[in-house]
Parts: sequence; structure tokens; C-alpha cells
Amino acid sequence: MRSLPLLISIAGCWTSSQPGDPPQGNAAALEVAIASVRLGDDCPGGIADGKLSQDRVSDSAGITQRRSFRAEICEQSLLQVSLRSTTGAKTPIAVTKIELFDAAGVSIGALDVRTATRWTNDGSYAKWDQVVGPGEVVAASYALTAPDWGLVPGGRDPSKKIRVRVTFTIGAGERVFEKEATVAAFSDPNVMTWIPRRPSHIIDPSARSATHAP
Repeated sequence: MRSLPLLISIAGCWTSSQPGDPPQGNAAALEVAIASVRLGDDCPGGIADGKLSQDRVSDSAGITQRRSFRAEICEQSLLQVSLRSTTGAKTPIAVTKIELFDAAGVSIGALDVRTATRWTNDGSYAKWDQVVGPGEVVAASYALTAPDWGLVPGGRDPSKKIRVRVTFTIGAGERVFEKEATVAAFSDPNVMTWIPRRPSHIIDPSARSATHAP
């Protein structure tokens, strides 16, 4: 599994998201900041990965050969969060609601969390039980379902402004944060680029030396 690095450092995350309301219950025991939200696809396994496939074909006479390259890129929808415990006890946390809004504040959909992982000391993400230990600092990543782009006005447009509202349950309390999302550009895996390849038995005139020029 290829992991995705947390692009924004924890130290700079505490002012990167806007809290929608003050902490309730024991939610104050955990400082929460949304580092980033990326809206794109819902990839198999929750991995954002790029693959390059190569195919070779020839015509019926076996003379003309072509090579095709197809980039298969899946941009996983992600929520990246920085968490810091301010208590001496373990604190459970869960994402209970993710809502999407356009620039005018109109609701344009909702997402679900598929998997929760945390950044580890060995430089990769690992599955996470969503519990923050006493005094612990956690960089967490949530793989999300993809927006229904057919219902989003303007579709999957990277220049589009989409506001994400995330509701966290922290212990017995609840907190709501908002963050502007980044929309990943769409890459069509069915688009193939064909590159003609000259048969080996035909000499390229441009490759002849000057001594053979007429």
C-alpha cells in the first residue's frame, strides 16, 4: 500500500479550519484542526494511486506496430485532521457527518467515511481505532466516499469552491468544523494516447548519413 503524506504540518494546522460551535461535553479535551479536504474519487482500498499500462498491437499484416499508454489515476477523496489531546485520559473521536455546500451556502450533498488511518513513526499510514491517547498528537486521514458529481452544479471543476462541514463526536461531546475543499481534476482512464512506431525494416530517411544523401 502506498501511503499519502500529510502535506500540512501539525504545527500549522490549528488555525486552518473554522470551528462552527464551541466544544460540548468533554469535547474540549481534544484540540481538532482540519488540515485539508480533497474531493475526488472513491478508490478501491482507499488508495490514491497512479498506474501506467502499456499495450502493443499490430495490424492484420503484422507490419504496423503501435504502442498505447493509458494512465489510470484514482484521486481518493480524503479528510486530513490534526488532533492534540489536552487531557490525561484516552479520548475517542469519530466523524459522524460530512456535508458539502456551494459558494452560496446551498447544500450539494453529503459524504461518508470509509476508513480511518493515522500517520506512524515509520512514515506511513496505518489503520486506526480512532482513540487519542493522553497528551498524544495524531495526524489522521479519513478516506471518504466520492461526491455525486452529477448532482454538483458545474460538475467536477477544480476551480469550484466547495465548503465542507464536518461534525465530530469527541467523547460524549460534539464539535463542528468547516473547511474549503480542493477538487481533484478528473482523469479519464479510458482516454488512450496512440504513438505510431515505424516498422524495423523501413529505414527512416532522416536517419541516413550525409554520405548516403542523393
